[in-house]
Amino acid sequence: MNHVRVLMLSCLVVCLLASCKTDPKEGTDTETISLASCERTTNEVVLRLEAEPDMLNPLITTSGYSNQLNFQIFSYLLTIDPETLEFIPQLAKELPTSTLIEEGPYAGGTSYTYEIHEEAVWEDGSPVTGHDYAFTLKAVLNPEVPAVRLRPHISLIKDVVVDEDNPKRFSVVTDKRYFSGEEKTASTFPVMPASIYDPNGYLTDIAVTEFSDAKKVESLVASDDRLKKFADEFKQAKYGREVGFVSGSGPYKFVGWETGQELVIEKKADWWGDALAAKYRSLEAFPDRLVFRPIKEASTAFQGLKAGEIDVVPSIDPATFMDMKEDPTVTDCYEFYSPSMLAIAYISINTNNPKLSDKRVRQALSHAFDANSIIEQVYFGIGDRLASPVHPSQPFYNKDLDIPTYDVEKARTLLAEAGWTDTNQDGTVDKEIDGERQEMKLTYSYASSSATAQRTALILQENARRAGVEIELDGSAANGRELVTRQRAGDYELSGAGRSLAPNWEPRQNYHTQGDNRTGFGNADTDDLMVRIQETLDKKERYKLYNELQEVIYDERPEIYIMTYSVRFAIHKRFDTPISAYFPGYFPNYMNLKGNQMTAEK
Repeated sequence: MNHVRVLMLSCLVVCLLASCKTDPKEGTDTETISLASCERTTNEVVLRLEAEPDMLNPLITTSGYSNQLNFQIFSYLLTIDPETLEFIPQLAKELPTSTLIEEGPYAGGTSYTYEIHEEAVWEDGSPVTGHDYAFTLKAVLNPEVPAVRLRPHISLIKDVVVDEDNPKRFSVVTDKRYFSGEEKTASTFPVMPASIYDPNGYLTDIAVTEFSDAKKVESLVASDDRLKKFADEFKQAKYGREVGFVSGSGPYKFVGWETGQELVIEKKADWWGDALAAKYRSLEAFPDRLVFRPIKEASTAFQGLKAGEIDVVPSIDPATFMDMKEDPTVTDCYEFYSPSMLAIAYISINTNNPKLSDKRVRQALSHAFDANSIIEQVYFGIGDRLASPVHPSQPFYNKDLDIPTYDVEKARTLLAEAGWTDTNQDGTVDKEIDGERQEMKLTYSYASSSATAQRTALILQENARRAGVEIELDGSAANGRELVTRQRAGDYELSGAGRSLAPNWEPRQNYHTQGDNRTGFGNADTDDLMVRIQETLDKKERYKLYNELQEVIYDERPEIYIMTYSVRFAIHKRFDTPISAYFPGYFPNYMNLKGNQMTAEK
C-alpha cells in the first residue's frame, strides 16, 4: 500500500459521492468574469475541498481531505511517480538494497536498507534520520494509538537497525518475504520528527522489537504507562491543527487553519529538496503557496471558479462537467480533464446484518440493481462494468467471472431460495427471523452533498422495488467522510462507496478480518489466503491466488461492483501539471506556473 493509496483507501469515497450540479447565478457579467479569471497570475494554488479535514496528523486521520495537505507537509522514503506509477525515491537516496535473511529469529525474512538524503532536515534544521523512522513505526504499532488502518500493512516489520556511524542509514528487518515488502516498509507511513511528536521521549528507550511482537506489546501495554501517555499526547488537537506542532520534512509548512474557511501551507524558503529536485522528481514543489478551501456546496465552488478565485475544482458532477466544457466564460481560462482512474464504485453490504447474512440475498441484490442504467443516466456512459474489486485493466483480473446482469426474476428466485417470499402479498418479500416475520426493508446510505449519489440512490430504490425489496434512502451523512465513519462502525445496511486501487492489489486491508474490513466478509480460510498472496513472490503463482480470492469474493458478494471510474476536474490554464491515474488525478506540488524555469530532468 503506497501513501497515495492510503489517501484513497482510508478516506475518500469516490464516484458515487461526487460533487453536485449547479447553474450559474442569474445576471452574471460573463465577459467580466472571464477576463478577471484569466488575469490571475500568482504562483498560489487555491483548491476546493469538498469537506473540512478532521486533522493533519497523518497516522490517525480518517480523512482523505487531510491527506491532501499531509502529502505536502510530510515525506515518505519512497513515493509514486504520478505518470509512470512506479516507485521512486523521496526521502531515500535510492530504492533499497534488499538482503534475504537465512538464519536467526527472522530467518525467511528480508532486510531492506535505506539511506536518507544528507540534505534532508526538519523545520528546525535538525537532520532526518533512521531514528525518526523507528519512532514513527513505534507510534503506528502502539496499540494505544488509533492507527488501525496502517497496522495491518506493517505486521511484517520486526526491527529497525540504525547504523551507529551514519544514522541516516538504516535497515528495516522483516520476518516475511512479501512481494510488496519494499512498498510496505517505505510508503505505508511518512517519517515524522520524534522531537516534535514525542518531546518527552516516552518511546525513545523502548525497542522496536517490543512493539513488533504481539505478546510483548500486550504485556507492555499492561505494565508500562508510557505507551498510553504517549498516545494521549499524540492524539491531542494541537498535533492535528496548530502551527509548530504540525511539522514534517516535506516542501510545505503549515501556516494556518481557519475553520470553515481555509487551510494554508507555504513553500519553505530554504527547503532542502530544492537542491535535489532536478534529479529527484519526487522533490519537485513549484507553487509558493497552497490554499485549501472547504466548500461544501458545489454551487459556491463553481461560482468561485467562474470568478477566478479557485484554481482547482475536483470531482465535478458529470452533467456539470459537460455543461462547463461548453461555457466559454470558463474554458477560456480553465482546462478540463477526465482521465481514467484506477478506481471503482460499488455498494458496500453489511454482512453482519441478519437480513443480509445469507450470500444468496446479496447475490439477489446484485441482480436487482441495474448498474448499466446508473452508468448511462448518472455518468453519461462514462464507466465500465466489472465483476470483482480488481480493475479490469490489471493482468490479474479474473476474466472468468461473469458480470452480474440486471435480472429481476433471478433476484426473486435467489431471495426465495434464501426463504424470502411475499407471503402477505404486499409487494415486499418477507421471512421469519428469530420467530418474528420481517419484511425485506433495507436502508441505503449515501452522502447528501452529492447529486450523483442521490440520483444513484433513486435508481437503486426503484430497481429493488421490482424485486420485492423495499429500500429506504438515508442521506443524513453530510459527506463521504461521515459515510466512511459509519461503515467502519458497522452502522449501515447498504452504502454507496468507492475505492482507489494500486498497481499491486493488497486485499488484506479491505478483506482481512483484522483489517479495515467494513463489510464483515471473511474467515480464517480467506485470511490465510490473503497471507499466502502476500508471501508469494512468484508472480504467476500469486496471480492464481488472486483469482482464487476473487472467486470467493464473487461468491460471497459482500460488495456489488457498479463501475470503473473516470475522475473529472478543472485546473486553471496558467499551470502546467502532469495528469495521473491516481485519484484525484493531479498533485498540487507538481503544478508549475507556465514560464517557470524550475523544471526537473526526467
